Amino acid sequence: MGRSSVLLCKQSTPRQWLLLTTFLGTCCHLSCTDYITVRTVPPQVASGESVLLSVHNLPEDILAFAWFKGVKSMKHGIAIYGLHKNLSATGPAHSGRETIYRNGSLLLERVTEKDSGFYTLRSLDKQGEIVSTTTMQLHVYPFLWNCGRLDTSSKPTIESVPPSVAEGESVLFRIHNPPENIEAFIWFKQIGAFKKIEIAQYIIDRKSTVWGPAYSGRETVYQDGSLLIHGVTQKDPGLYMLQIVRTDMIREEAQVQLQLDTSLSPCCMALISSKVTINVVPQYATEGGDVRFQVHNLPRDVKALSWEEDLRRVVSASGCQLQP
Repeated sequence: MGRSSVLLCKQSTPRQWLLLTTFLGTCCHLSCTDYITVRTVPPQVASGESVLLSVHNLPEDILAFAWFKGVKSMKHGIAIYGLHKNLSATGPAHSGRETIYRNGSLLLERVTEKDSGFYTLRSLDKQGEIVSTTTMQLHVYPFLWNCGRLDTSSKPTIESVPPSVAEGESVLFRIHNPPENIEAFIWFKQIGAFKKIEIAQYIIDRKSTVWGPAYSGRETVYQDGSLLIHGVTQKDPGLYMLQIVRTDMIREEAQVQLQLDTSLSPCCMALISSKVTINVVPQYATEGGDVRFQVHNLPRDVKALSWEEDLRRVVSASGCQLQP
């Protein structure tokens, strides 16, 4: 059919790329899928390193897929892969450091802070229709760990804990590098500071939460601005935005993507015992401040709990020396 003829040949031209990306961006059958997940390997990457945008659950029987830089505009194409001929072609946003693979994954080599941002993966089936659109966010740090502590730029970032969550489980959006003199935290479902997609506002001075139209009854906002979503459903995956309002009325924004892990179906999840995990919120506590140990996957038949402190074991495990 005519649509397939513009995909890939041995000598792909800029005009062929333009025809295909125009079709990918305007097809009226565009649909989104919750089943595809994209994970960064390693989870955190520093400037100068390489990172793989690893794709899981790519739809079967597709004709081609393409990677784009950004969310809305499909003009910034990085690369496209035609499965029918095992050929790839580069787009206008290709810098010479990207490699696209048959399984959908994209390798970025020698990344810089300018590579931070959103990346979109779209796939096309053999009938010439868009079958999936998946967006993920990449953050490139100037440098990484220093004695167990993440040392990044001053801009606030959000970490998803865990990076990919199973349906029915909980996920915590944890804030790193928050600014000083914060007046309020405002969470939104999707990108954009619109009232209709506002989940909640947390007012620092009042220590109170004001719920918005997008509140589902399953969210909790903590004093450090972190957002916990209980009982994740297939409607929850996507982009979330945090707006931090400072006392000088300057607003800072950060984004995070909630990814749904569908590698295990609900029936199989019941047969597998998940390990109990503990997250520290906030990750780096200050003297005189509060800290919360958040427990995940606690068995339902537990009759009692016990907490013990072993400072020597913590110090030994971290590899850091304890300062007097």
